Formats: sequence, structure tokens, C-alpha cells
Amino acid sequence: MSNTAESGTFFFKTPKAPTVNSSSELQMLVLSDLSTTSGAIPKLVQEAQRGGKYSAILHTGNIAVNMSTDGGKNADKYFTRLEPAFARVPYMTAPGEAEIEDDLYTHYLHRLSMPQSEWPITLDRMWYSVDIGPVHLISYSTDVFYTSEGKYASVQHDWLIKDLKVANENREKVPWVVAFGHEPMYCSYEDPDLACNKKTSLVKTGLEDIFYHYGADIILQSYGKAYERSFPMYKNVAVADNYTNPLAPVLIVNGGATTWQEEYNFTKSAPGWVAKRITNFTEPSYGRLRIFNSTVAKYEQVAFEDGSVLDTFSIFQEKHGQFSTESLSPNITAEINQEILDAGGKPGTYGHGVLNIDEIGHTDIKSKITEMLKGDNKTRLIIGVSAGSFIIAVLVIICIVRRVRRRRRVTRRWEQMDINYGKKFYSKAPDKDEDNDFEIDMSEGTEPTRKLLEADD
Repeated sequence: MSNTAESGTFFFKTPKAPTVNSSSELQMLVLSDLSTTSGAIPKLVQEAQRGGKYSAILHTGNIAVNMSTDGGKNADKYFTRLEPAFARVPYMTAPGEAEIEDDLYTHYLHRLSMPQSEWPITLDRMWYSVDIGPVHLISYSTDVFYTSEGKYASVQHDWLIKDLKVANENREKVPWVVAFGHEPMYCSYEDPDLACNKKTSLVKTGLEDIFYHYGADIILQSYGKAYERSFPMYKNVAVADNYTNPLAPVLIVNGGATTWQEEYNFTKSAPGWVAKRITNFTEPSYGRLRIFNSTVAKYEQVAFEDGSVLDTFSIFQEKHGQFSTESLSPNITAEINQEILDAGGKPGTYGHGVLNIDEIGHTDIKSKITEMLKGDNKTRLIIGVSAGSFIIAVLVIICIVRRVRRRRRVTRRWEQMDINYGKKFYSKAPDKDEDNDFEIDMSEGTEPTRKLLEADD
């Protein structure tokens, strides 16, 4: 990393914590895929400096593209160019693939400092949350499913559930839950290398059930080449075609702030969950998220070039809190169940049968089960269960055989016994009337017995 960059000390103020029924208002600027050479930076700096308009700048990954270029000098240039903006508005980030650097994240960990995180940031805590006015803001990592052999995915999972449970207990004061990360759960852009346009993905499996179950209102994501806005949706199904008291999260894929060469376009019909989509080949853009009060939020996607609004919509939510399929109409629930089946899951188990929304306190067990079901461990589990069942079956059979043999020994005929009681078969009893004992000699078998009985007759 370069040692040539220097900066002074700057100060900014975040909104006061809201109280019940407060009318706190705030606005956040949303970015993605911003390169050091982007022509949008001067417009971005100008927008951020507009009279304390913004409470935060949210960057959904791919910072400087890439910070490590030229030994870190590219990152120096990036932060120097954007210093006038970041010096006045809190710069909140989520990691993207451009930050990975062979699983090390060296520049991301050392150049940035985020709430609830140590400095340098650590690989097992590249996620955080903070209350900004009426918004509980969550930054999460989608890289965690692909890097470090996925070993931090369960750590983020447990942290996320715990954080959302606490946030739900405080929604009377902080009603809105807004999450932002890099890779989208869903997209309709036709790039075959994207996982978000497939039936299943690690990001869907790892995050969708949690955000749905705990009632995230808005999820901000990016992949740079297009802007997409969903209706309230779950499991690839729009649960409504409007934003009045949504019964599922609203997903926004933020168009990139840098122009990318267009390789693919929207040539196919949009899926039913898509409300709006725009390629950013000619329209590099950014987002503005405005929270008016506890019930009204507005989002705009704005072109950097001329400031024109490319898309806008408002959300009216009077019932912040957890979502449930029990609140949906039967036909919507049926569509969701079919999507779950098509993706190889089981309806009623949040999609894939994996305990993605286990209550905190049981998540260690969930993590172990999930790990066991991965790769070769799944084979080991199947073999172990099969071997155990076989051993139990063998023990049961042995017990049954022993009981049968015991019964057969009790009911065998006496003449079948090969027992030697001595040479005497019959002898006169002693001269005692009261003594009726007799002796038996079985050495000659049953034939002498037959002769004796015949003689008596």
C-alpha cells in the first residue's frame, strides 16, 4: 500500500436517534461499481456536498475497481478524488468481488473503518449494522459464500439473525430495515456468468429466507451493468404489483456509476417480479433513498450525466415487521411452493430444507448440520446412518433368535435328552413305607423302559 496519501481530520454529524412516532427524515446516496477514472466522480462530489442533504453514502461493492491496482496507488487516487464527499458524508461500504484480492481483502480491511468493527477490519466481521434516524442499516457480504472456503458464512448467518431479532424488537422507534450488499439475489440480465439469473445460488440460499422471515423492507444490491427494481417478492414470485404495505422485501439492483461495455441486454421478456429495468451502457447512474417518516420511503435512480430521474417509486409501509407466507393469498403461496420445488427444495421449509432461519441459540447446531450436508460430508453422513441402522437391525435379530431358542429348550421331550444318570435303571425302594423314592438309569436309553413296562402289564 502506498504511503504517499495524506489527509487531515474531518467531522460530520449523523441524524439523532428517533423516538416513537417521530417524523425523522433522512436521505442516503447509493453507489455501485465506481472506478477511479469514472467521469461521474465530479458530479458525485457535487451532489454529496449539497447542503447536508445526505446522511450516508452507501457503496454496494467494487470500490475504485480495483484498490490494489498499481500497488495501491489506484486506491490513493480514488480516495483523493472523493475526499470532498467522504469528508462530509459518512461513507458506508459492503465488499464486492473487486475487493477480494486472493481472499485477503488487504486494501479493504486497512483503508476502511466501519461501525461495530475493529480496525483493521477482520475477515470474520466484514458486516455491520447501525441505526441512522428511522433506518436500521445493515451491510452484509456476499463474497463470504465464495471466499475462505465459505468458513465465515455461518458466522455472518448467526450474526445477521441476532442483529435482525434485536432490530425487530426496536421497530417502534426504528421502523425501516434496509440492507445492502454486492451480488444480487435476483436479476434478469442475461449474462450467463451471473448467478442471480439462475434458479438457485449460494446468495439466495444463504440470505433470502433470513431477510424475508425477519422483515427487511429494502435490499440494495449491484452488478454494475444494469438497474433493476422488483415488486415485493419472495422465491422468484412477486407477491403484489404495488408497494402499499408490502408483504415481502423490495429488491433494487443499483446501476453502476461507471460505464461498462455492454455484452448482453434484456432481449427476453421480463420475469413477473420485475417492475423496472434499465441497462447502464449509456446511463451510468446512482440511487437516492429518501425516508420521509415511519411509513413512507421514496427511491430514485438518477443519471450522472444530466441529473435526470430514470426511475422513481414510493413504498408505503404501515406494518413493519416479520413477513410470513401465511399472510399471502393461496394462489401466490402455490406459486411460491412450485418455485421451491423447481429449485429442488421442499415447501414449508423455507426453500431448501436447510435451517436457514433457525432461532439464535440453535444456529451452532444449524451450522454443523449445514457443513455436514456439504460435499463429501454428505456421503459420510449417509454412510454413517446406514451403518448405524444395519447394526441396530443385527442386534434385534440376535435378540429374537435367542428368545426363540430359549423357548424351544423349555418344551423339548424328555426322551430326546441325552442325559446319563448312572447304571441303575430301577431298584427296590428301602424298607421304609414313607420313602417312595426310586432311582433311574438312562444308560440303556428308552428300550429297557419299554420292556419293563410290558413286563408289569
